[in-house]
Amino acid sequence: MHISEVIIDGFKSYAHRTVISGFDKAFNAITGRNGTGKSNVLDAICFVLGISKLTQVRVDKMTELIYKNGQAGITKASVTIVFDNSDPKSSPVGYEAVEKLSVTRQIIMGGRNRYLVNGRLMKQKQIQDMFGSVQLDVNNPHFLIMQGRIVKMMNMKPMETLSMVEEASGTRMYESKKEVSLQIIEKKDRKLAEINTMLTEDINPTIEKLQKDRVQYRQFNNNAANIERMERTQIAYQYYSNKQVVDSQATSVEAIEAKLDKVKEQREAAESQLEEKDNELAELSKKKEGEMTGDFKALQEAEDAASKVLVQQNSKWQNERKNLKAEEGRLHKAQKSLEANVKAAEKKQTALEAAAERIGNADSERAALKQTVEDLQTELQCLSAGMATQGPGQKVRFVARKACCLYVCLHQPTNMA
Repeated sequence: MHISEVIIDGFKSYAHRTVISGFDKAFNAITGRNGTGKSNVLDAICFVLGISKLTQVRVDKMTELIYKNGQAGITKASVTIVFDNSDPKSSPVGYEAVEKLSVTRQIIMGGRNRYLVNGRLMKQKQIQDMFGSVQLDVNNPHFLIMQGRIVKMMNMKPMETLSMVEEASGTRMYESKKEVSLQIIEKKDRKLAEINTMLTEDINPTIEKLQKDRVQYRQFNNNAANIERMERTQIAYQYYSNKQVVDSQATSVEAIEAKLDKVKEQREAAESQLEEKDNELAELSKKKEGEMTGDFKALQEAEDAASKVLVQQNSKWQNERKNLKAEEGRLHKAQKSLEANVKAAEKKQTALEAAAERIGNADSERAALKQTVEDLQTELQCLSAGMATQGPGQKVRFVARKACCLYVCLHQPTNMA
């Protein structure tokens, strides 16, 4: 299997559909000036082979593979490789009968990514397995040496070299499948352990409990059947016993009925005698009522008159009682008013006594002042006659000032309560 044609449309620097054909199955070379897109052809081939290390195709994200990041109106990058698959020995597994194998990968703005093989939609894992079956693992290639990869290959560690040898020999794909299978087996073992744990902890105890319940249910059904059979037997025995009792008592019932007939006859005779006695009693009552009619009417009239008088006297008594209650209320109010007046009079008497005491005190003071005035007048007369005994002018001024004060006190009106 080798490349026969590459079709690039909207990928990196190829804005329009470009078809590259004429590949040789042994040796091919792409030449041209710088910037003409030689490396983009190799990037396109790696893109179809399913490369996942974007740094190898010199981008950071998948949308950068679209022409000018979709800013030129192109929103999709598509690369198709047509393989010559005429040699069944080098064909992928499952495609030995297909002469030409067309593999297409498309990336759309927004991150949508899809693969097509001969026009049929495929998953990425199926594409990787198909190329892995012919030793074309682009993520760890032995057939592809990118720019700057020669020195890295020379400095590979033993495990990396072993990985490249495994890829070249075609065993890498089976190792990958083995790892995936081991992971699946490990998951299944964990799931099996969980199932065993569930069986041990939940399902088996539940089954044992259900088995015990089933045994108990069977015993219950057997007991119920036995009880039903015994109840039927008991009912039959009771019916037989009751029937014998009824048969044995049939004769006694006839004797009782005969006694009842006799009792009925005696009852009818007693009822007839009772009716005769009632008639006699009615006649006697009529006679007695006729004799007592006159006296009863007189007593009835006397009772009516006495009742009227009693009603009148009762009404008068009720009125008198109401008047008495009213008089008692007025008397109570008068007593309260009298008590209040007595208290007010006592207060006024106390005030009058206090005023009289003040008047008495004022009279005594007035008499004393009057005596003092008379003494002063006498002394003033003596002084005016030249009988002063002290220094000239001093005694005269003092006595004159005192006399003036007493005169003012005697002639001012007295405030009395």
